Amino acid sequence: MERKTFHLAGLLLPINYHLLLTFVKGFNQYHGILMISVMAWGWFVVDLLRVYVPVINRNFPLQSIAREGELHHLSGVSYFMIGNWIAVCFFPPRIAICSLLFMILGDMSAALFGISFGRIKIGRKSLEGTTAMFLVCFFIGFNVFYDIHMREYPVFLGALMAAVVELYEPFGVNDNLTIPFFSCLALQFGFHRISTCERHKDWRQFLNYSIVEEFVQESRD
Repeated sequence: MERKTFHLAGLLLPINYHLLLTFVKGFNQYHGILMISVMAWGWFVVDLLRVYVPVINRNFPLQSIAREGELHHLSGVSYFMIGNWIAVCFFPPRIAICSLLFMILGDMSAALFGISFGRIKIGRKSLEGTTAMFLVCFFIGFNVFYDIHMREYPVFLGALMAAVVELYEPFGVNDNLTIPFFSCLALQFGFHRISTCERHKDWRQFLNYSIVEEFVQESRD
């Protein structure tokens, strides 16, 4: 339970990113990149010191909630921070925020439902947990992109990608990194596809018809 509570604290990153973009005049993705870069790589250096410096390892404040495999290896927090960094740096803010909510709330729902109700096993995971994650992610995306017509198609694709990545853990990489990365790719692909479904009388409007400006722009002038 203590680890799950710490996991939920990760919500502070996407929520604060959204609040800063929305309410702080002049704050944009560039400022978000600077902030997440300092936090992500600062933590990465601290985690490396924890792994390789015995005195730091023995006295590290989060050792009590670390998994056995994390005691002498990089922690899940490092992968979480790098996942945040990738999403914020390389994808539009709204897509980045949605993918981070997928990772935090979706992954938690998969664990809770899988442990509580999991009967049909798929490797180490369960169909029930994966289904719960998909539904939670779809609900999140449907609300994050509430103002976008036909949002259900890219949101379905992004939620499905997040659930599949959590289930199979591709390349053996921690899913705190792979869920935001692959769900960002899926969402961006989906929104690019639906961007061609709306007709305009003036062909020049297509020059500004991009995923960032027309579909998933977090802050508007």
